[in-house]
This record gives sequence, structure tokens and C-alpha cells, in this order.
Amino acid sequence: MSKREEILKKRLYGDALCAWVMAVFMLLGALSKVFTAFTGFVNVGMMKGSLEGSPALVLGDGIRQLLLAAAIVLLALILTSIRKEGRPFTKMNVSKFRLMAILIIICAVINLIVSSIAGFFDPQAAFQLTFGVSDFVYAVIGAIFGIISEIFYYGYELQEEMDSIV
Repeated sequence: MSKREEILKKRLYGDALCAWVMAVFMLLGALSKVFTAFTGFVNVGMMKGSLEGSPALVLGDGIRQLLLAAAIVLLALILTSIRKEGRPFTKMNVSKFRLMAILIIICAVINLIVSSIAGFFDPQAAFQLTFGVSDFVYAVIGAIFGIISEIFYYGYELQEEMDSIV
């Protein structure tokens, strides 16, 4: 193994480890928000403390965090796959990038959807049809991951073509 490959493997290991740690912390925060929202529904009232507000809004935010944690797990799996196989352009990595794109695009509207549905069970919630800047950012980032998946698919096709020639 060359020095360059060795450095790349170490960097990929560190990146994957960071992604796993981020996913775990995001998952714990998301589960905390979802649990807090459900207890807010049971207690029928405004929540106090660090998560003030309507349980419907907190539930929407918690589900968004769950989706983001899943996207980060997919990123960690991609990095681990590249480190082990030494080939970034595989069919599985393309599929994982596409799934990441879908999850992140869903994050753009999930808060609105969940808050609207949960608002039926929360007397404190008022129906609001708002699309904020952060929602737009999620949609753009999801589109960027979709474009990256197409680039990886093109790389996969080129790699398959080169392998068939050699």
C-alpha cells in the first residue's frame, strides 16, 4: 500500500468516526424531543424548560432530527465502504447517496407535515403554513446530494466500462 493510500484510509476512518459520533448525538437529541413531545401531548399543555412551545412543533423538529441522523448514518456507511473497498463508485454508494438526498429533501417539509397532523391532537397548536429559510436550505442541500448521486452513478458506469476493457 502506498503512502497516499495509507493517508487516505486514515482520513476516511477519522471522517467516518466523526460521522458516527454526530449521528449518535443527533439521534439521542431527536429521541429526547420526540419523547418530550409525547409527554406534552399526554399532559395537554405548553411545555416548559429548554423545549418551550407546542408539542406538535417539538415533535416535527424531533422527526426532522431523526431523518438527519439517518442521513448521517448513510454518510458514515459510504465513508466506511470507500475505506474498505478502495472504490468510491459502487452501486451501493450511489443508492445510499440517493436515499440521503430523499431524506434531506423530506426534512424540508416534514416539520410542516408533522406539525399539521399533530396539531389535531394539540389544542395549543395553531395551523400555520410557513416555509422558512432553513426549510429552503434543506431542500437545496437535498438537491445537491441528488446531483452528487448522479455524479457517482456516472463514475460507477465509467468504472464498469474500464473494468470490462481491462
